[in-house]
Amino acid sequence: MSYSQQGHFVYYIVCLTVLFNNVIAAPLRAQDYIAPISHILPDAASSNDYPTVTFSLELENSSTLAISYDYLIMKGTNTVTPEDFEINTGLSVDGDTLSGTVNSIAQLSNNSGVYQITVSATLSGSNTIVASREYFLNIRDRAGTCNTDNYKVSLILDASGSMNTNASPGKSRWIELQETAMSYAPSLAVWMKPTDSLKVVHFQGSQTRSVTTDIFDNIDWTDSLEIRSTLFGDPVTTPGGGTPLGRGIQVSEPYSTVSTDRNAAIVFTDGYENGCPLALPHSSINCPTITMPSTRFYAIGFAGHNQALLDGLASSGKGGGSSAHTVQSTELDLLFQSTIPELFRGCTPRIVTFKRGRVPAGTPTQLSETFRVDSLVRKLTARLKCRSGNCGFSDEASLSLNGNFMANANFWSSNEVRFTIDLPLIDRESFSSIDGGGSWTLDCAANRGSEYELMVMVDDKVIAVETTVNNNQAVYAGDQINVRTEATYVGAAFNGLEAEAFLLSPGEDIGNLLSEMDSEATETLEPNPAPGFSRSSLLAEAKIADLLARSNVLERLRYRSNRIPLVRTADGRFTGSFSISESEVSSHYRILVKYKGYQPGLDSIQGMTIDHFLVQFGRPQEIDLNESVSTQKGEQGTRFTYKFKPTNKFKNAIGPGQAQNILLTQGGDRVMLEDLFDGTYTASFSAPYGHRPKVEVYVNNFKQRVKKSRVGPAFGISVHGGVLRMLEAPVPFDGVSDGTYYEADITARLTSSFDLEAIVGRNDFGGDLIILEGGLYAGLTINQPLFAGFKPRIQLGVSYYEPDMLDGQLGAGARLGLGRFFSSNLQLGFEGGGSYLLDSEILFVKGGAFLKYFF
Repeated sequence: MSYSQQGHFVYYIVCLTVLFNNVIAAPLRAQDYIAPISHILPDAASSNDYPTVTFSLELENSSTLAISYDYLIMKGTNTVTPEDFEINTGLSVDGDTLSGTVNSIAQLSNNSGVYQITVSATLSGSNTIVASREYFLNIRDRAGTCNTDNYKVSLILDASGSMNTNASPGKSRWIELQETAMSYAPSLAVWMKPTDSLKVVHFQGSQTRSVTTDIFDNIDWTDSLEIRSTLFGDPVTTPGGGTPLGRGIQVSEPYSTVSTDRNAAIVFTDGYENGCPLALPHSSINCPTITMPSTRFYAIGFAGHNQALLDGLASSGKGGGSSAHTVQSTELDLLFQSTIPELFRGCTPRIVTFKRGRVPAGTPTQLSETFRVDSLVRKLTARLKCRSGNCGFSDEASLSLNGNFMANANFWSSNEVRFTIDLPLIDRESFSSIDGGGSWTLDCAANRGSEYELMVMVDDKVIAVETTVNNNQAVYAGDQINVRTEATYVGAAFNGLEAEAFLLSPGEDIGNLLSEMDSEATETLEPNPAPGFSRSSLLAEAKIADLLARSNVLERLRYRSNRIPLVRTADGRFTGSFSISESEVSSHYRILVKYKGYQPGLDSIQGMTIDHFLVQFGRPQEIDLNESVSTQKGEQGTRFTYKFKPTNKFKNAIGPGQAQNILLTQGGDRVMLEDLFDGTYTASFSAPYGHRPKVEVYVNNFKQRVKKSRVGPAFGISVHGGVLRMLEAPVPFDGVSDGTYYEADITARLTSSFDLEAIVGRNDFGGDLIILEGGLYAGLTINQPLFAGFKPRIQLGVSYYEPDMLDGQLGAGARLGLGRFFSSNLQLGFEGGGSYLLDSEILFVKGGAFLKYFF
């Protein structure tokens, strides 16, 4: 037997389907069933000794025919031949020796990897076939499914001043992050090779700090003190300053330049980027942009995060990452944990179960959770974590398989228990292999009424699952939630699965809920907000923390589960949709997909996948700003206050504390927002008198604006007056005397420079000739003062004229002038120009002054 390409491995699975031929000779007769045998080949990198697999043809009188073969490396054109198998008997029946042969091996279809093997048994000397069976043997080439690259993982943590804000009573965000990350990192370490590396970066103020760069083999993930110093420094970093997220990304990118290395980064922030000189794509600040071509990003936002930036970050760089958003500290742990399967897709850890429970109030105070594991896994990890106060977990927590004790916890504390088990296990008495397939039970004593969370994952090289929501497109409030999920087995589709999906959603729209509730949040925060944060935005965060600390608010936010069966569209492929009525709120959602069923050659299986997505506030075209503008006279110009309350099509407000997810620019420059704590925001900015600033507003999506408008007084009334002189007129008007004119105008200002005027006037040439006029003029003001603040102005227009004793007729006019605003409403100016009547060929000029008032 040849062992080609020993860097790869192959799974051989003897399936449940067994066909029997009739027995020709007595007294030996084959029984009707052979138990399925499933084995997993160890990594070739760790062992060159490929094990021998043996299965038995069971005969009457306790006789067996042992058939064995070594693991082969199937790649390219390699084939399986009968000579690869060996028959071992050594048994005798009535003096005759039992022997056997593998008669034939035939591939059922091209490239199917499924072979039919025929095995026969004979008695020595008689040449009589006494038993014959056919087996189906699945032979799969798994080379390439699990990559052998090194992973370089960066953990990029926000250590800015806002991380000192309480996430829950008495516990800051920085403390919440420490607890979550310290629980998460050991779980991550389970799936890393000794040659994989971890880099931890903190960003704050104008600086970044690389806490560590180390390979996983050098870190003791059972030592809590070492974990804390590895992730948070020794001494632990103290949060402070602004949020230079771009600089933090740059410090970790490129982490590795080796082509065989895979770079992944998990980014955590509670704010928006405000630290130059480096910015990220999708950032709204004016800094040089950095790129991330070789890293896959997983972005987690907490409380005041910049939602649009994190969404863009996850889709940047190498792609394939994800972003998740939460306002509740209880979500952090799951968001960190759910990145593991996604991070290692292709060499996939699979979530077997995720559940939450409560320790019974009676005695004994024992929690017991059961889950199933199929035979084809190589590692199992289980984590039991407290969700309410001190659970007081017992140090005698244990795992059992099919009722038999298997292991105590690898790590124990009063609030967390972890198990890590390599499979297959070796029975210490018989030294036989226990593959791990079957029903597992975790038992642990804890305090009465304690709430806990259990997550179990397996290192699964055979089963892979993937779920998408709305085809990975943006999901907005009111959309139908479409789920598509697919499970594969050794690269092929499952044919014996069922699936159902659960939508885990908040009870109410978090933004609208908080905007409608009063809080006694006081100014007990740091006196000087971090750069990029207004004081009111910090007070908004204090309001959120205050309200979420109240039990009645949390009751309204309690998760409810909406369950739907998924429709099978093909082997292992399912689809389903959640109704719109369940999806009208904007917040962070999760989809849980549960699988159960079987596959020939496997024990019955169960498992699930968790996919998180954000239902965004609303499409830009559906958002109503409900804006108003007020002005105030200043020394150098007008002070504008732009007040608005974004609501979506359900009239839900985006809520307080969301200023970082709203971008308002004036003339292209970002304006700081003030939060009024009820979903209303204001922006204040100044402009020279007479200017109508251009304001653009973006909500969540910084690429597509909600509104573009000019602000400031748009309409005005004016009076004009001055002197007239006739230059050209027909007889009998060629000798008329000089005169005066009077006008009243209505002005519509379209921009600071361009306006339209509707005029009515009287042109009186000393009583010799009176010409009435009504017309429309377009005016352009050049925003460059000539002297004393007066700016040049030109107007062109058409009018309808009615001269004495002549028919009404059209004419054209032009004017040049100078104008100056003395306040945001009042303008004084001088003008001169001329008018020409087309039919009568009258040409006259005028000069005078005007006074305008805008409202």
